[in-house]
Amino acid sequence: MFASFHVASSYASNDAADHELLNDYGDHVVSRRLSTATGDEDKTVPFNSWSNTVTTLQYSLAFVVVLVAAHPLGLFFPKYFKLPLITGYLVIGIIAGPFVANLLSEGLVDMLANYVSALALSFISFQAGQEIYLPELRPQLKSIFILLGTLYVTAMVVLTSVHLLAENTFFYDDFAISCQLGISLMFGSISVLGSPATVMAIKIELNSVGPFTNLMLGATMMAEFVVLVSFSISRIVCSIYCAKLDVSMGNLAYTLGIVMSNLLLGGIIAMLIVLIFQIPGGEDHESHADAHGNDSDDASPNASTYYNQQTNPKAMPVDMDAIPHSQNACDHDVEEGQRAPAKSLFWTPQKVLSLKGLLWLAMGYIFYISTTTIGKATAAAYGLSWEIKFEPLLVLMVASCIAGHHTPIRHDMHVILDTVAPYMF
Repeated sequence: MFASFHVASSYASNDAADHELLNDYGDHVVSRRLSTATGDEDKTVPFNSWSNTVTTLQYSLAFVVVLVAAHPLGLFFPKYFKLPLITGYLVIGIIAGPFVANLLSEGLVDMLANYVSALALSFISFQAGQEIYLPELRPQLKSIFILLGTLYVTAMVVLTSVHLLAENTFFYDDFAISCQLGISLMFGSISVLGSPATVMAIKIELNSVGPFTNLMLGATMMAEFVVLVSFSISRIVCSIYCAKLDVSMGNLAYTLGIVMSNLLLGGIIAMLIVLIFQIPGGEDHESHADAHGNDSDDASPNASTYYNQQTNPKAMPVDMDAIPHSQNACDHDVEEGQRAPAKSLFWTPQKVLSLKGLLWLAMGYIFYISTTTIGKATAAAYGLSWEIKFEPLLVLMVASCIAGHHTPIRHDMHVILDTVAPYMF
């Protein structure tokens, strides 16, 4: 669960807030959370100073070497063990990590993990949001809600019961029953959430389409918002009965406002995405009723074709020039004797599409990184009661979903995502 909402009482001043935090969380935790306010040098920030520039470059080089080596090694898993490619990447990551071979040291992970994760998860959020397409999901909305409701109720009942009955095992048997209930609800909420990254990686690798795929995707993506609300409520219960904090109605309203603002912010980013795709020079796909159909497949080889070529050496190679594409086709609509308008040799549709993709994906990455910065800054300045902590996965999924329903740009969005996906996963 990536979301983290901190609900506490409002303090009279920042000094009082810091003093209260010291009592509740301890010197070590608060010093880390308020490091931005104290001005202490954070060695986990890349290029934070001249002294750690060399370290940053060394870590970056080590990460790139392991990343390049992980690709051919990961391909052994679908080729010989019939396991998904993502399983191979996970195993290689475990072996190369700080607890086995230590090729990726703990210092490297501390410095680069947040930035690499933001790059991957921002892309996955856009990819997942594109899969939530109402014309395709409308016949299965009832099934999606039934599946999601069954999953939520089952997980909450089972996990909550286990944590309540086995409180001795989880080291909180001395707490009041109301506090134990809050902790159990928190763990139950987390257990409901699936991994959009894993779901999307397997879907892209297998090129899975159909009603069952739509059902699983719809339930997985909608679970993001359900878990966000459920987790926030359980945090409030823990704040009241475990931390003994005086939670006011203002705190509750503020927390609810932050939850709902994720949807509003997603709508704003969706409008920015639409504006980015209005850059002139591209092709007009307004006539495509379903842009993720045959035209998207013709535009570029999909990720499944890429994985099949890598894991199956006998697969026929793809001739890019032989793929039917609007740029490779002749314009049969031009009347005989009429010359087609001259096109710029530099500002080609492919370059325009690349620029759109760069701006779009860069915007998502910057937003993902900025949510952590905003959360730390507001917590340090105003206390944990008024920390602004958005859920970037949910925001970017909502943005991509809304923008993807704009038919003229849906085709280009899919072409960009399908082109980048093999390199991202």
